[in-house]
Amino acid sequence: SEACRFTCFTLQLPLNRDSFTHYTIRNVPAAPNGSYIRIDTAPAVVNTNDIASGGDNPLILIVEDNSDLRHFLTLALSPFYKIVEAVNGKDGIKKAYEFIPDLIISDIIMPEMDGVEMVQVLKNELSTSHIPVILLTSLASADNKLKGLATGADDYITKPFNEDILLLKISNIIRQRNRLQHFFASKYGLQSEREFQLKDPVIERMDEVFIEKMVSVIEAHIDHPEFTNELLAEKL
Repeated sequence: SEACRFTCFTLQLPLNRDSFTHYTIRNVPAAPNGSYIRIDTAPAVVNTNDIASGGDNPLILIVEDNSDLRHFLTLALSPFYKIVEAVNGKDGIKKAYEFIPDLIISDIIMPEMDGVEMVQVLKNELSTSHIPVILLTSLASADNKLKGLATGADDYITKPFNEDILLLKISNIIRQRNRLQHFFASKYGLQSEREFQLKDPVIERMDEVFIEKMVSVIEAHIDHPEFTNELLAEKL
C-alpha cells in the first residue's frame, strides 16, 4: 500500500465444496481443469412469462431497496423458489397485486414507502391479505419488532441474519399456509347444499370475509348447473 494512492488486496477462494454454502453451488458441467464450483454473479430471477406459466415452486416477492442485499436474497432463494423483486414498498404493492406471491420478504426502511406501511396496505386489501410477510431489518429494538408485527407481519428477522434460518422460516410458513388452505377446503367443501353455513357470525379476519363471500355466492347459484368454477372465480 501507498498512502493516498492505493491499497492492494489478495482474495483466495478454496476449491472444495465444503467451503461454500448451498446457494452458491450450481450443477454445471465440469470445467476442463476438473473444477466444479461456479459462483453466480447474476440473480436467477424468473421472468414474467415463466411465472405466468406456473410451476411447483412457490413464488416469493423480495422488497428491498439495497441492490446488494436484494441480489444476495435472490441468489439464496432462487434454487428453491421463483423470485420477483421490488425496490421499495410502493413497488412492492404493485408487484403483490400483479403476481399474488406465496410469501413476501421486505425491508422496513425504504424510500417512497417503508415496509410497515406496505404491509398495512396489503393486509387490508382482500386480494392480498392472506399473503404471509417476513420483515427484514436492522431495527432490533422491542418497540420496532412490536410495530412490525402489529401490522400483521408473520415474522421479524434482524440483520445480519443466517440464510439457513431464513430458508427454514420461509419453508415453515408456506407449509403452514398450505395446511390452512386444506383445512378451509375441507371445512367449506361442496358436500351438500346446506353445509355452506359459517359457524361463527362474527367476521373479523380478511380471509374469513373472503370465505363468507364465497359461501354466499355458491349458495345463491347452487341450483344453476351452468355455474362453473370459472364463474365463481370471476365473481370472487
